[in-house]
Amino acid sequence: MDDVAPGRALTFLEQNCAGRAPRGSAPALYPDYVHGVAYLAERKGPEAAAEFQKVIDHRGIVGDSPIGALAYLELGRAYAMSGESAKARAQYQEFFALWNGADPDIPVLKRAKAEFGNLR
Repeated sequence: MDDVAPGRALTFLEQNCAGRAPRGSAPALYPDYVHGVAYLAERKGPEAAAEFQKVIDHRGIVGDSPIGALAYLELGRAYAMSGESAKARAQYQEFFALWNGADPDIPVLKRAKAEFGNLR
């Protein structure tokens, strides 16, 4: 997302991705996840949270896709951005539980642990 303005990404998704894949398939949730990432980049925590919640609400569809676990981390970030620390902590803990046993040197996990340590 660094080289694309988040607002442009949101416009593109709304124009090109809505309704493309059947709601019962994992690819149907990718636009929701990317919408959430774009909202985070725009510092719109509540909007981002709503998008990540859609992914979490359909965990059975997502299966073992990485967005299934990462949605918990991103939802935690959205809650933290919105000042909802208790909810943020809960989502980070869900992410850590899903990644229990993962290589501790994975950059996303290291960053998540640092962010979690800074939550108040």
